[in-house]
Amino acid sequence: MNNASVPVRRRAAGGMSFGFSDGALAPVELLPWQFQVISRAILPARALALAVLEQAVADVKDQRFARTRRGQRLYWEAHQWITTSDREWPYSFANLCAVLGLDVDSVRRCVLDSTASSGPPAAESQHQRPAVGKAA
Repeated sequence: MNNASVPVRRRAAGGMSFGFSDGALAPVELLPWQFQVISRAILPARALALAVLEQAVADVKDQRFARTRRGQRLYWEAHQWITTSDREWPYSFANLCAVLGLDVDSVRRCVLDSTASSGPPAAESQHQRPAVGKAA
């Protein structure tokens, strides 16, 4: 291939290259308020940690009076995960609270106290038969 036959693009006299002015190709400034919005985005690892914690709290709350084995297993696994103080496993309760900036003992107490004080759901108590005495 002959180099003489390849057209060479030259910068035009007005600071233009490839049809754009040099100012149009310069990076756009990022204003402080725009940076704050960007910095508040949840990183994927943080979102996963939050989702794991939310699921455990939901399992402890919703499956406390489960009648199925699956529900009971979900409750006890979540309860055990919350009450364990293990810090060796990256996704332990204590490590996830630390990543999310939460106090471990406060979260643990809040989750477990709210479930201990609540009784069985009202829908289950409606299915009980009323006590009927003997007709006089």
